[in-house]
Amino acid sequence: MSAIVTGQNDEPKTFQEAWYYDDQQKRKKWRTFISKEFRDMIRRGVWVNVNRSSAREGRKLIGSKWVFKEKITDDFGQDSCVWAIVKYLGLILATTMHQLEMM
Repeated sequence: MSAIVTGQNDEPKTFQEAWYYDDQQKRKKWRTFISKEFRDMIRRGVWVNVNRSSAREGRKLIGSKWVFKEKITDDFGQDSCVWAIVKYLGLILATTMHQLEMM
């Protein structure tokens, strides 16, 4: 048995697609993953949700984008091929970076 990460077409491409996924079972798994990931980032101090209207003047906000993947296993038996989703994966990436001027 081996594990692979796929880039299948049915994987969500945006946060909204994952949160409102058509398949109820997958939607629950994506929501569980997203909620856990947010809690972990806040706990580690690497994520702060900022309201655009309350951002300090002169500060530039960093945008973000989610990337979602399903990790699956293949178990090839004598007479069958079984694919099973093992884990829902994702990460949040910074999409807009601004270099700070060094003194």
